[in-house]
Amino acid sequence: MIPSNAQRARGKDKQIRISGNRAKTGCVTCKVRRVKCDEVKPNCKRCTNTGRKCDGYEQTSQPLDYNDAQHIGRPDRQLSPFPRKDHSAWEYYYHRGRHDIAGCFGSTFWAGLIMQMSQSQSAVHDAIVSISIMHEAIARRASDRQRGSLGGRPDVFYTTALSKYNKAVRTLNLDISSRKTGVAFLTLVCCILFVTFEMLNSEHDMAARHIESGLELIAIELEQARQQQSSGTDLQTPVKSLELSMTSTLAPIYNRLLVSLYFSGRPTKLLGSAPTPALCALPVAPKSFSEARQGLMKLTTGILKFIHNASDQRYFGSADGSLLEAQAEWMQSLRVWTDTLVAMTETLGLLNREQNMSMLLLFGQSLTVMILLSTCLVAGETAFDAHFSQFQRILDVCGAYMELQASTTGTSEQVPTFTLDMGIIPQLYFVATKCRHPVQRQSAIGLLAGYSCKEGMWDPTLYLGLARRVAEIEEASSAHPGRDLPPEHGRLWSATVKPSRRASRPVFRFSYKPVEMGGRGLTWEESTKS
Repeated sequence: MIPSNAQRARGKDKQIRISGNRAKTGCVTCKVRRVKCDEVKPNCKRCTNTGRKCDGYEQTSQPLDYNDAQHIGRPDRQLSPFPRKDHSAWEYYYHRGRHDIAGCFGSTFWAGLIMQMSQSQSAVHDAIVSISIMHEAIARRASDRQRGSLGGRPDVFYTTALSKYNKAVRTLNLDISSRKTGVAFLTLVCCILFVTFEMLNSEHDMAARHIESGLELIAIELEQARQQQSSGTDLQTPVKSLELSMTSTLAPIYNRLLVSLYFSGRPTKLLGSAPTPALCALPVAPKSFSEARQGLMKLTTGILKFIHNASDQRYFGSADGSLLEAQAEWMQSLRVWTDTLVAMTETLGLLNREQNMSMLLLFGQSLTVMILLSTCLVAGETAFDAHFSQFQRILDVCGAYMELQASTTGTSEQVPTFTLDMGIIPQLYFVATKCRHPVQRQSAIGLLAGYSCKEGMWDPTLYLGLARRVAEIEEASSAHPGRDLPPEHGRLWSATVKPSRRASRPVFRFSYKPVEMGGRGLTWEESTKS
């Protein structure tokens, strides 16, 4: 289930101090800023007088079951069975890491379930410590670069984080071998944590393996449940019903990770037979942006499977009537989803910052999927030229999202540096490579250049370099580069980042349309400049 770590470098555990002294009492914001709080309630004046948002005061956490995980507070240090040297990493995770990783939608997984499981599961505890150390190291380097400082010793952070990560992998493998109750769910949780660590560590190929392993395990668990149900086996035992409910909460996370893999150009064996639009039925009225996102991801997965299965027809330019009918059904489902999102947004009234960011992300992602669906049965790249207005809407949405993200009430150090889910980078890269209008293309590249938050395996600096290279290659074929649209024969069919190890220089892979489709059929690779 879990890839072996036998060949991974192992660092010795070192006791390092991740952060300086923090305020012991006061509001959450003052503690994060490491300043003395005046403790005025409900909002301290130290925050409000400086234009900051006061996040209030921590409440004592109470023992809850997994279904109430969203209400779980910070772990009690005095009751923790784990080493004191891990406490600073947990402090960082509690105050910042979990919020950055979850993104604007928030997550009961990162804010609740993980906090509870870490108290009894060593593999979860060590995995979170490794993630926290890596996340803070990346955030500190970003802050140091902004101030023009060289920063500290990233190798020390990396060695300690990797040691904790390897320990978590070993512990989980022991748990799997013991076949103890609930190990399937524990494995699914740890897979997500391992994916997060590998993405922070830029080991994207290893992250992809964890994602596929987790998805395969979910399929096995659901199939076993169906077989037990059909045979009349009682599924209402507390352990089994709890495990099934937990599996259903983890499946959406894996679904989003799978979509991210697809958009990054990585082939995945898990895109099997496409479901029908009816099987991806949406809630009549989603009550939150998280519910709306879950509906969009169900639709997106179905649409990507449809595109994948229809690739042969596109390859030979012979889309039959049934494919065109299915394409129209998927498009109608997307329109229905858009209508439900608009209706929900209107009922919510005035949106806060996070809700606005969530809404913008969802609209941008739906527009991207809509363009992909519209062009999936057409062999020529010029088919994208009919969607300039939609490309511009994506740019407007991404620009507004970046403005909201930059309007954080804290210091520059509070601007997110990493989130697990894909956000606007895939959208901007899509516009930069598939929209050949010079002005829109350069606008997308400009927005990428001003964005610094890594989204899963989507590194903005890396994809900025790839987008610039695509524009350079295609515009070289234009009669008037920078003014005209490139001809069909000069347009790239695909441009992706080749999977590589962390220590290796990334490689770009380019290809023109296959000869069988009337293209040049040329494929080549280039090493990045940095």
